[in-house]
Amino acid sequence: MNGIGRRIAYVGVVALVVLLLPASSRRAGADTAATPGDVGDPAASACQAEVPSLALDDTLGLHLPAGFRAYKYPNLGEVEQIIPPAGWSPLAAPAKELSLLGFPEKPQGAANLTNWVAEMTAFRGFTAPGFCLSGNHYAFNQDSTIWSGAELQSFTRNTYFNASGLFTEPHFAAVCPHQSDHALWTGIGGDVDGDLIQTGTEVNMQDVNGPGFGWWEIISDSANFDSGGQTIPNWDVVAGHQIRASVKYESPTVSGLSTGRMTLTLEDTTNGISPPPVVIGSYKTHAAYEFIRGETAEFIAERAANDSLAYPAEGHLYYLRKPTSDIVWSAASAQGKSVYMDPNLTINKMYSDTYRTYLETASGIVTTVGGFYDYWQHCPGE
Repeated sequence: MNGIGRRIAYVGVVALVVLLLPASSRRAGADTAATPGDVGDPAASACQAEVPSLALDDTLGLHLPAGFRAYKYPNLGEVEQIIPPAGWSPLAAPAKELSLLGFPEKPQGAANLTNWVAEMTAFRGFTAPGFCLSGNHYAFNQDSTIWSGAELQSFTRNTYFNASGLFTEPHFAAVCPHQSDHALWTGIGGDVDGDLIQTGTEVNMQDVNGPGFGWWEIISDSANFDSGGQTIPNWDVVAGHQIRASVKYESPTVSGLSTGRMTLTLEDTTNGISPPPVVIGSYKTHAAYEFIRGETAEFIAERAANDSLAYPAEGHLYYLRKPTSDIVWSAASAQGKSVYMDPNLTINKMYSDTYRTYLETASGIVTTVGGFYDYWQHCPGE
């Protein structure tokens, strides 16, 4: 979400339509039983802003395995969501299929393998494809007014091409004064440079304890373009559930596309129901490589910004909610290794631009798999 001091202006999507839907309209299928591979009717999506069509060709160079389906968004460019056939299971899937869907690869070592098996066993299926423009923005600056968390800063291009974070969606005691919001996300870029790809969850002012929703956003500083926050319908983010948010970029030499390819994945590892991964070769007229420099990777808790808000004055920022406990990141990794092992790791804090008091402060990395806490402080003005 756009914040104070961010070096990218609101561009490219000036006339944003706010589609922050009532919670009741986003509940379809979130906690219901699902057979792995099942999918609803895209036309029945709660948000009709972008309805995909079933792809008949493979323009993204994905070389889809037998039975896999790609749903296209021709109005957006080379944007697809991928769904495997009914009965598909990540436990038995080859490495290529796991990579295609943005799932974590099967690890080596007994302890890591046990955790991976538990996560993959929980998989039950995907929701219907689809998303819509929310009017929200997600971004960051180190020690800023809007975010707190762990960041890897290399200051060297092409260092980070993939990042994955596992967190527990928090419960909330109450909203802060005025409009209230809380977002958690994983991303690559946006601090040292202005290019950014990111995906995560959000809970806004509609209900104290949600349900929340998923979203993704891509930003290109060089092209002066922001996709805006794309809200994912038909998928509830439930307090207390573990969520994995992953992003990756594959270069032209890997993807077979002259533009490269991005994959953004969200997984509910508690109930096993997740939205289909989003694969992007180009967005509108902008190639995938325009959104990636790879100088930083992030695992962030953030308060939101929305173009339509006249208040508060701090860059149109939502105030944060009040979690009932600290936010737990169970694991965080980039380039296939824990942030615990990365010498570029830095921990950052969120403060109130008005009161210069901390709203939320991340701890040091507390586990070898990259787990850490975001310690809640208070709402602005308290």
